[in-house]
Amino acid sequence: MKKPFTFISLILFTSAFAQDAPVKKSISFVNDAGQKVDYDRVITRTESGFLVEDFYKNNGQLAESGFTKNMPEYNYYFKEGKFKSYYENGNLKDEGSFYQNIYKGIRNQYFENGQLYKKSNYVRQPNSMTFYVNEVWDEAGHQLIKDGRGNSKEFTDLTETGNYVNGIKDSVWTGTYPNGRLCYEETYKDGQLVKGRSTDKEGKTHTYDKVFEPPVFKGGMEKFARFLDGQIKYPSVNKTDIFVSVRFRIEKDGSIHEVFVADSYSPSADAEAVRVVSLSNGKWLSGKSRGLPQSTWYTLKISLKTPPKARLYGS
Repeated sequence: MKKPFTFISLILFTSAFAQDAPVKKSISFVNDAGQKVDYDRVITRTESGFLVEDFYKNNGQLAESGFTKNMPEYNYYFKEGKFKSYYENGNLKDEGSFYQNIYKGIRNQYFENGQLYKKSNYVRQPNSMTFYVNEVWDEAGHQLIKDGRGNSKEFTDLTETGNYVNGIKDSVWTGTYPNGRLCYEETYKDGQLVKGRSTDKEGKTHTYDKVFEPPVFKGGMEKFARFLDGQIKYPSVNKTDIFVSVRFRIEKDGSIHEVFVADSYSPSADAEAVRVVSLSNGKWLSGKSRGLPQSTWYTLKISLKTPPKARLYGS
């Protein structure tokens, strides 16, 4: 097992490049899993951007550390480069690298006792990202998957079991809640989902052919572009294109929260982008995970073009 990456060594590494004193603040937000998180955050400027370190409030242990190119004024930040997260006992939980906020290359995950849990490889395709599971171990150190083959038993908020062939899912996979109740059953062929069915907390069954479905504006994204065109007050600038990336969370009921600028252009353009996106509150259909509505972070790269026309890039 690799030696844990400590806070002290991280500061020593970045201190040679520091231009400003670290910024410290407390943050509280809802993460991608819909859970409320409270951290103490330390931001240090480096030659390549900013080092972001979050610490558990109760014991001061590192919760995660990562890099971003833009000043992370908000709780969420776009990761770029090496990233690590930690359990509250200080043991390494997850390590890997990001490119444009998406995992790339090798990712290692660990159990809380320090045992290596999973090794995956994220490969960027022309229009997508494919990840391959190379190795999986149980908490006692017994290897379940070797060279991308075997029957796996994996633990997230569910217990998931199924086969890997050449590093991708194959045949039937099931997920069960901690109490043993079935959450989902899915059939895969060559890593692609063929069909799936899930059961919600009320016992109702849902069928689906995509594990995740992104949120969508009611009436479609072209209608959303027209909606923005009718609301935007275009900044007076000489350039024909102004790009602002706005990130926000779409709740299960279609309401939006925590709207912020992820990629800034100027204070006036940023404020206008946030204002018009906020006007879409309640006009969204939520994302879905295994057929069930879920709270989802969403990013829009808005091009404010002269003459007026909003072009959208969502993720």
